[in-house]
Amino acid sequence: MKKIYALLIIFFITSIFFIFSNSDDLNKNKTENEIKIIPSPQYIETKNFYIKLDDEWAIITAVNESHYNFSANLLKNKLIEICNISMQIFNGEGFYPDNKRIFLGNPNEHDFIKNVIDERNITVSYYIGNEGYIIEIFNDSIQEIIIAGNAPNGVFYGIQTLIQLLNNNSMRGVFILDYPDNKMRGVYEGYKIRFEWNGSAYEFTQEQKDYIDWLASLKFNTVFTVENGIFFKNESQWKDAYEEFFEYCRERFIEPVPRLCSISSVSPFPFEFYEGWFVENESFIFNESFALPEKPFINLLPNGDFEIDSDENGIPDNWTVTSKPGAIWKIDNDSYSGNHSMKLEVPEPTQNSTNSYLRIEIEGIEPNSHYCLLSKAKAKNITNVRPQLTIYTKNASGGVGVVQSDITWSTDG
Repeated sequence: MKKIYALLIIFFITSIFFIFSNSDDLNKNKTENEIKIIPSPQYIETKNFYIKLDDEWAIITAVNESHYNFSANLLKNKLIEICNISMQIFNGEGFYPDNKRIFLGNPNEHDFIKNVIDERNITVSYYIGNEGYIIEIFNDSIQEIIIAGNAPNGVFYGIQTLIQLLNNNSMRGVFILDYPDNKMRGVYEGYKIRFEWNGSAYEFTQEQKDYIDWLASLKFNTVFTVENGIFFKNESQWKDAYEEFFEYCRERFIEPVPRLCSISSVSPFPFEFYEGWFVENESFIFNESFALPEKPFINLLPNGDFEIDSDENGIPDNWTVTSKPGAIWKIDNDSYSGNHSMKLEVPEPTQNSTNSYLRIEIEGIEPNSHYCLLSKAKAKNITNVRPQLTIYTKNASGGVGVVQSDITWSTDG
């Protein structure tokens, strides 16, 4: 028994050594010679040379395409910042140097990059996806660096890796193949849009820009915004700041996602966001001050704009009202859209006068379908009272569900 026990221990130790050895082979030279890249690429193979960058090097890309041009300039600026090296950018479809060059492009779209990878016998496989890339550095009769991908974001991530390879103004020769394991890679926004209650300008801050740049360097592609309430603001200061925020993120292939609470707790909850929203596969597009669906709405709310009062009784058709003592409902000409609105007047404060209702019933609601209700309210000389939208749903067996949320409202006279 003792001999068998010893044999098992030897076998176990041998197995561990075998597993670790093969793991190193599969990740060949991943940390060899102090090459550290975050996140770690799928595959790295080092070469036995270093290249030195200087002002004679050039960046070649599709300068007429905004994403590639942005990436080329980002690399150029980073080289100035890190190495004090200023490289010229050339259009790959025109003349460019025949030595000391960094290629950025998609071989499926750009002949200049396809020609060079064919000469180097490099394949950019479809399986690395749009966010994958290859980097290879050469130091033979031609010194060149090739960063190729199937899409602009893949090339952008290749540049982020190349920047991490820099050691002063030199870098080790490598071949790198990389693609993400996860489709969405996101975090919460670390810094908020700066604002002051004293009326100063709303601002997309430098702290936010630095944070987004840091996320991009680590190949994050999603950022969740902290201030969900900001997306309900109509003020132009907020809109301008977030337009800049969204543009800055998307240049770096990061998609901003507003954080939304449930309808029962978020306040207010209107339909206008900065740039639209979507429900499952139904897309919405921001147009001036509204998010509008690509497919037009079918309005299920009869006389939802209070325009029709056929019997002239002061109550719009299809609507019913409940007024507590001291509260009076009537049709008014002060409207957000159209010609009319419903106005609740409370001449004198009366107990429970706030519990006054304006009701409408909607039929034809389909199960497992998405619906949107939009409402607006304005208050004058009223404090500590919020108008609310309440939805009652009833199923075939008579069961009732209730959802309630504050309505978007203002106190502008």
